[in-house]
Amino acid sequence: FCPTVVCVSATRACRSASYCRNQVINALICYYASQARRHKIRFEAQADYPEQCPVPVTEVTVILGNLLENAVEACLREKNGKCSIRLRIFRKNSSLVFLTDNTCSGTVPFDADGKTPLSSKRKGVGIGVSSIREIADRYGGDTLFEQKAGMFYASVWLQIPEKADN
Repeated sequence: FCPTVVCVSATRACRSASYCRNQVINALICYYASQARRHKIRFEAQADYPEQCPVPVTEVTVILGNLLENAVEACLREKNGKCSIRLRIFRKNSSLVFLTDNTCSGTVPFDADGKTPLSSKRKGVGIGVSSIREIADRYGGDTLFEQKAGMFYASVWLQIPEKADN
């Protein structure tokens, strides 16, 4: 995930799409939406992102960029050609939740505890997933990665104050 490349490319991709009011988060979603659509991957996003989020946008972009980059890459490895990515961002009680579902019919290897997917690019757990887990831990949240029925599901939640968007 390279923020500089994303910013430049997202400016062009965002001219007609608006997923949320935060310009940085919207640009990131637009960038991966355009990447997905360029490869004929169905992309759906619903982003109810708080206007005054107490989590620094730099940390949110690490989470979101890695989730979406992994989803696009997984779809590009698919052989059947009918792929989809679905992103949801929303508040639930005192949590900020990020959910991605993407087509993934191949077997995803997990580490020994069965909770963390291993990298497709290098040996061991990927840098992106490690970064996501570290940020979730920092905000008293958690992650869940699952593969079932030809889909991969990634869930991240961060604990934030209930009045974060006032």
